[in-house]
Amino acid sequence: MPDPTSSAGADFQAMERHGWEKAAAAYGFFGRATCLVIPHVLTAARVKRGTRLLDLAAGPGHLAAEARRRGGRAVAADRSHAMTRVLVATHGDLPVVQTDGMALPFADATFDAVAAAFYLNHLDDPAGGLAEMHRVTRPGGWIATAVWDRPERARLNGLIAEAVARAGAGSAVPGPEHPLPEDETGLLHLLRAAGFSRPEARLVQGSLTISDPAELLEGLAGSTVRTAALLRGHSDHDVRRIRDELARGCEPYRSGDQLHIPVAAVILAGQRHE
Repeated sequence: MPDPTSSAGADFQAMERHGWEKAAAAYGFFGRATCLVIPHVLTAARVKRGTRLLDLAAGPGHLAAEARRRGGRAVAADRSHAMTRVLVATHGDLPVVQTDGMALPFADATFDAVAAAFYLNHLDDPAGGLAEMHRVTRPGGWIATAVWDRPERARLNGLIAEAVARAGAGSAVPGPEHPLPEDETGLLHLLRAAGFSRPEARLVQGSLTISDPAELLEGLAGSTVRTAALLRGHSDHDVRRIRDELARGCEPYRSGDQLHIPVAAVILAGQRHE
């Protein structure tokens, strides 16, 4: 378990906690990308008619809404005050709980399935997050979540970081004390260590269509936490250099007047022992 007094872990958690309060209102841009994984996550969690589902780190509730369209009975949970308000405003009849996912206010084995479009990337202690998901899942039930793939495939995530680096305008952004493994073997080990059997990891890919690099820069700056932190506080000169480098980086993905930016994620799933 991470040391709660660790500066690295505390700084990362504070960035995530405060950042999502600011990003919730503008999440629509980044939400277009995260929505691409929702059908895959729900399928991996074996959600069907009658499934009691917890949508963890629910954001604006797209996954819970899709689960209900499949006939599931969903509860949405998110830590952010601002995101919870978005949830209630968007899905007024959806049960919503504001809670830290590391200490869920549910009894053991409450849900048939627990799903999260993206969750572990935002934790300082992903192993602890998986353990809590395991606790509230009934024996025989499934959990599923998505994690971002490596930046060379998940270009939506990689392009701006690379542009900042090439512009020589790097910022110190806090990272988790216990980062996620970068390979499938490590991710599957995390699932097994949390008590899940039949662990699965599957790559899914898609693309986000945008008009120009400025839309990408402004969209991610307003609707994410880590990218916003990476871009914060630069001089006008550095911002111009970042924009120029980003434009160059985006060109391989141009088709006519549009850019099709690759999105890639790994869908993780596991079953709680019967």
